[in-house]
Amino acid sequence: MTSPEATGVAKHWFLQPSLEDPFYICGGWQIFNRAARLIGGMREAEVITYRQRETGARHLDDIPRAELATGVVWVTWQSHVTELARRLEDLPRVVLYAQNTDFGPAHGQITPAAWPIVCLSRYIAADYAIREPWRHLLVLPPVLNPAARNPGTARDLDVLVHQRKNVPYVRDELIPALAGRCRIEVLDRWLEQEDFLRLLGRTRIYLYWNHQIMPGIYEGFGMQPLEAIACGAMPVSNAYGGLGDYLEAPYNARKIGTWNLDYDVHQILRAAADHSGSNPDQERVLRDYGEAMFLRRYRVLEAALYDYFDFLEAGGGRRQSFAIKPPSPPLHRRPYVWLYRMTRRAMKRWRGVLPR
Repeated sequence: MTSPEATGVAKHWFLQPSLEDPFYICGGWQIFNRAARLIGGMREAEVITYRQRETGARHLDDIPRAELATGVVWVTWQSHVTELARRLEDLPRVVLYAQNTDFGPAHGQITPAAWPIVCLSRYIAADYAIREPWRHLLVLPPVLNPAARNPGTARDLDVLVHQRKNVPYVRDELIPALAGRCRIEVLDRWLEQEDFLRLLGRTRIYLYWNHQIMPGIYEGFGMQPLEAIACGAMPVSNAYGGLGDYLEAPYNARKIGTWNLDYDVHQILRAAADHSGSNPDQERVLRDYGEAMFLRRYRVLEAALYDYFDFLEAGGGRRQSFAIKPPSPPLHRRPYVWLYRMTRRAMKRWRGVLPR
């Protein structure tokens, strides 16, 4: 692979819509800024804005295009991808750091074919691989806040849950069913991350439901359950989407959305009663999602990115556009294939083994 030093790439540009607007300050915003800070410790890097002009940060439109063209531009807000594709179409090295599964053209996201996609989780990479089989896909998991640690102190909260982004089942059924049966803290406001981590250090169970952003589009990772493990708590979750990257029920988590409300309540109360003050997976999580591991992963990923960009800039050839699937049977055999399948289906129905 081409070494980063041999490519002449001068700088990494990390595009955020804003660094001050509370509307954009969320978990994904923090993940992207933390990645920019760590990469900036190895390479020249700068976080710039593209929606709002703010003090302390340069704006995309104020930076000369020739300067941008010598570096790698990182995009992460997938709802803004189509807009940014137009604004960055003359730049040769643009990367999408995908924190959710592909919104797709049906939801207004059209990602240029040449953009490599660095996925926050294996779940996101698998989703893109199905939708766009010839896309260049890489994986770079997030890094934990160094303050995410088990304090080793007494835990005075049985259950902690954040109402923000939670589904009606959790808000209207599960939380009322737990009220009065355990010590539960319901957050209804945004907390600074350090304050939230301190709460996790006092908590036995962190209740989290990975929600749909829009039909068929789930959160691509879910940082808070990972932070809960690092702080010694036990996540209790539906385990949808990118949570499957690291939640392994019942070893380091509990799975809810199982059978009915009563069973979910039973699992939460039992997990709180059985909690020993730590999570059995906390040391592995701290190692695999710590800063040192992030930097090791990034060095390898960076070389792969530059190798890909060098290949495209050298000519690259034409991108494959057909789907990867088994070839259709020849025309003269298709009636026999159809007959075989219908007969096999009829036999399964007769034997009572037809899938529902």
